[in-house]
Amino acid sequence: MSRSDHSADKLSAAIEVLNQVRGSMLDQMADQVLTMADDFADGGFQVNEFLEMHGSRLHFLCLMISQFEMLRETRVSEQKARAKASERQKSGERRTKRREEPLVNPGTEESPRTPGEETGTEP
Repeated sequence: MSRSDHSADKLSAAIEVLNQVRGSMLDQMADQVLTMADDFADGGFQVNEFLEMHGSRLHFLCLMISQFEMLRETRVSEQKARAKASERQKSGERRTKRREEPLVNPGTEESPRTPGEETGTEP
């Protein structure tokens, strides 16, 4: 496994952990909102206090998850591009080997024909 393959796996694992953290934070915040529902309904100080206390942590956590996801996608794209390039290179090697074999007119083993020469017709 290449370094970027490992890195993509590592990023995926980290994203999973951070998503669990986010879910836990949101559950806790939801509980707090429900216990303070009457205060929140009035708006004002309690809502602002809540947002100041939790908003920035949640915001930065979501930004971090987003950055990890973008980097993982970049690494996966790089991995796919390397695999395609490797496949193209192997395919090119197979075509080159086929071209090295002499082309022979049907019915005669001795007379190689040139590429593009029609078979079975005489002028």
